[in-house]
Amino acid sequence: MMRRWMIVRVSMPILVVVLLILSSCSEDIPTDPKPLPDNTPPAAITNLAATYSTMNSVTLTWTAPGDDGNTGTAAQYDIRYALSPITETNWDSASQVSSEPAPKAAGATEIFAVSGLSEDTEYCFVVKTADEESNWSALSNIVCRRTQPPDDGTPPAAITDLIASDPTARSVTLTWTAPGDDGTTGTAYRYNIRYSESLIDEANWASAIPVSGEPSPQSGGSVEHFIVPDLLANTGYYFAIKTCDEKLNYSDLSNVVHTSTTPCFGCWMPFGLGMTRADEIDPGVSTLAVHDGQLIAGGNFDYADGVPAHRVAAWDGNSWSPFGSGPIGDYGVNVAAPYEGNLLIGRGNDNGTLLPILKWNGGTWLAMGGLNGCIYALAPYDTLLIAGGFSVYRTGERIPIGIAAWNGSYWSDLGLSSGHGQSPVVFAIAEYAGKLIAAGHFTNAGGVAVNSIAAWDGSSWSALGSGLMNGSYQGLISALAVYDGNLIAAGRFSTAGDSPAINIAAWNGSSWSPLGQESVAIDEGIFALTVHKGRLIAGGNFTSIGSLTANYIAAWDGSTWSALGDGTNNIVSALTVYEDQLIAGGSFTAAGGYPANCIATWKD
Repeated sequence: MMRRWMIVRVSMPILVVVLLILSSCSEDIPTDPKPLPDNTPPAAITNLAATYSTMNSVTLTWTAPGDDGNTGTAAQYDIRYALSPITETNWDSASQVSSEPAPKAAGATEIFAVSGLSEDTEYCFVVKTADEESNWSALSNIVCRRTQPPDDGTPPAAITDLIASDPTARSVTLTWTAPGDDGTTGTAYRYNIRYSESLIDEANWASAIPVSGEPSPQSGGSVEHFIVPDLLANTGYYFAIKTCDEKLNYSDLSNVVHTSTTPCFGCWMPFGLGMTRADEIDPGVSTLAVHDGQLIAGGNFDYADGVPAHRVAAWDGNSWSPFGSGPIGDYGVNVAAPYEGNLLIGRGNDNGTLLPILKWNGGTWLAMGGLNGCIYALAPYDTLLIAGGFSVYRTGERIPIGIAAWNGSYWSDLGLSSGHGQSPVVFAIAEYAGKLIAAGHFTNAGGVAVNSIAAWDGSSWSALGSGLMNGSYQGLISALAVYDGNLIAAGRFSTAGDSPAINIAAWNGSSWSPLGQESVAIDEGIFALTVHKGRLIAGGNFTSIGSLTANYIAAWDGSTWSALGDGTNNIVSALTVYEDQLIAGGSFTAAGGYPANCIATWKD
């Protein structure tokens, strides 16, 4: 609807009269309305705590409420105490403290020590809060705490009969006679048990390793027993104890005892602190290799046993150290492999801006140009270096090739492809019967129809039977190994050739077969394979093989699967053998039930 305006012409004398009338009326128009009364009290304190006590004081902490509920700043506190719980009924009879603190802004932490109390007495405390209008909050929660008894100044007696006995690969049993609270009389408050690989004395006591879960002291003269857990196998240790009373008067050092744990057989051992990161992202070991007498670990970590080691670390048999120097980027290392006396690592890249293969020549990391993509497999074959991965392509091209060969000068496309517009993927490379075996997820090799695995003789590809399938789709193969004259392929699939085979199968040069009975199924995928002391070792994301519980790692002896102790608590993604020891890497934090961050060794 259109609005119509009416224009009225007003003569000057009339306008002056109107303005004078409005001016005279303006004094009657209220410009500052009276504010509404404040009837909202501060919120009641709900987290009052008594955090510390001395003989004559108790320290209270709480979160400051506001002036109105939990908003603003209150005006005052009223803190009271009594020898029994305080309620609204007996609030007036409770003792009020003096010099309460001025309230801080809502949400701030308040700390106040109530002093002038009697020793060895239990007191209960409550707080009320008021605003500037004397609106008082409800009663806070009630807390009670006992003040400390008088300081007797007499510590427990030093233990003089400590004995270390019954060592195992991971533990030692300690036995001693309990001292008292005062010398040998009464009951002490706490034990402090420590151990070290060096002799313990007063000078180095603080640097010895404290145990957790010490027993509560019994009365003086009682016999105490304690098993020290989580020790390293075949290692000598010194043990000592100090005892304190409730006033934290500590005894002198006990007699120091020494014993050695037994060698470990059929158990897992950690590598010190293992692998960790500087941030909160979970660390992991993705690849293990042996190079120049050292164990090489690569993955997604920043420290190895507490030593800075960005993504690649080396173990010399005694300790970890960073491998190489200079930046290698923040991408995790997927594969490490020796090649012509050098160490190669393969990683991901960022849209072609980061070359995925680096070579350590003993002095620096060198980028091997000409190839882009995410590299998962590196291995020599004949005079060539073979690289496989996901979305791999030659520089300047955008056609994914899955696998390429380096002849010392340039990379050659070996001709893998995959249907349905997908990129061919190669996760594993091995040599079997003189041929290069490539495995992953692809459907064509040099014009030959294949199912995720193929053989190359240096000039042409051939299929390995009808390959590996997962239902009606190509299987995904993550690992290869040669065991007992057969090629072993593992990953995620349900049939091998014409035979049912759940996630692992053997190729004898002409046909596929399952490992063990067809009904014995590995419940999840396999990511790594190696051979150790005549057994095939498989690691992955599985927790059972048929009715056998096998946590993420298991061994095949040619006829039967067996677990390796209690296994690990998460995925095993890398396996190798170093100095005749089986080494496992992955994203686990425990092996055999003991702490082991991402890497552990199996002792048998």
